[in-house]
Amino acid sequence: MPGIPELAATFTRFAAVSVAGLWLQAPIQAAEPDLAEASEAEAQRFLLDPANTHVGFDIVALWVLRRRGEFKDIEGAMTVAPDRGSAQIEVRIRVASVEMPNADHTELLLSPDFFDAAQHAWIEFRSDPFVPGQGQWLDLPGTLQVRGIRQRVRFSAQTSRCTLEPGQPCEVEVDGSLSRSQFGMTEYRRTLADEVHLRIFATIRSESAQKAPATAGIKDPGNS
Repeated sequence: MPGIPELAATFTRFAAVSVAGLWLQAPIQAAEPDLAEASEAEAQRFLLDPANTHVGFDIVALWVLRRRGEFKDIEGAMTVAPDRGSAQIEVRIRVASVEMPNADHTELLLSPDFFDAAQHAWIEFRSDPFVPGQGQWLDLPGTLQVRGIRQRVRFSAQTSRCTLEPGQPCEVEVDGSLSRSQFGMTEYRRTLADEVHLRIFATIRSESAQKAPATAGIKDPGNS
């Protein structure tokens, strides 16, 4: 009959083999892929067409007046997963390209009280993954950076006119509001509302079609 030392050694070997077996059988949990970092062979990229893109915003002044403006310089891309089941949008807007009908208002927006263009040249947005090509407006949460401050925001997007076919323009509309005070723009509270409404009408094209002649993008309904 084996003694205590032999039994202990046998138990140790059995435990080691059992643990190893469980380790080999355990499923490996794969990390959720980041579409923006996927290789070109795995994902398809659509680049924003600046000539056919309009970025507008408006804010209420003195409780009843609505002041409108736009940004003239925008760049970005949409990265689509290989199975086309999800996509991500990344956008950069040059702050210095902002324009309003009143030149004094434009200068005010560029000042340290608002966008502080001298210190923060870009407004950046990166969406969470979403399902493209749906017929209705879809939820578009993501991260927005203004004046170097990052905040989670939630916009709406319409991608029903986005076929995701090579050579075909993809039309995207983004709509939403943000609180300017969350990004450090707290001046003029008595005369300007805190909420800023933002709307983007964009045409994006696959990288392979960038050299093709541009066609008309989404028409801004404000100019119709």
